[in-house]
Amino acid sequence: MRLEEAYWDVLEEIARQDHARLAEVIDEVAMEAEGQASLTAALRLRCLAFLRQESTAQTGRAASSVGSSGRYGASLDNLVAANPAPSLLIAHDGKILRANTAFQNWSGVKADALTGQPYDWFFQLRLADSFDDAINRLAHGSDGYLMARISYIAPGRVVVANGLVCLGHYGGPSDFTWIVMIGAARGAAAEAAAS
Repeated sequence: MRLEEAYWDVLEEIARQDHARLAEVIDEVAMEAEGQASLTAALRLRCLAFLRQESTAQTGRAASSVGSSGRYGASLDNLVAANPAPSLLIAHDGKILRANTAFQNWSGVKADALTGQPYDWFFQLRLADSFDDAINRLAHGSDGYLMARISYIAPGRVVVANGLVCLGHYGGPSDFTWIVMIGAARGAAAEAAAS
């Protein structure tokens, strides 16, 4: 199983806090994800969920905001950057905070053109529920992630992909970040998410 070093660091922290061995944490995630997602995609989601819980537990907005000096804000940003699946980190107002290299390669749009833009300036995201209902379900733990259909128009082509949406952190209705990962959808996992 290949997983980036930043994810291994978070998994080791999870194991330490749970007073468990790393193998036990991986086994638990594997059992929970059976038939739903690849093991590496499930482990990445578990890391993001852990960081979301940790950032919510920290006091003060600065400690949990992306790019701050807060421990988990910077870690979340690093995990999105390290993810081999095309991924975006998006603020509560819908503006793109980070587009990882895989997303830039997938879309053909450079990060500086995406950062600060509203996500719907670039692509359409379809969820089963309204966006507000979806974020509310994620924030209250009803779902660990939601399946999404992503589409955008590029010169001479229409691109449609499966993906998923999960919360990065949740500090309240006007203080949260969310993550969109392309190609990590159930039944249609991308090679990058499976590696």
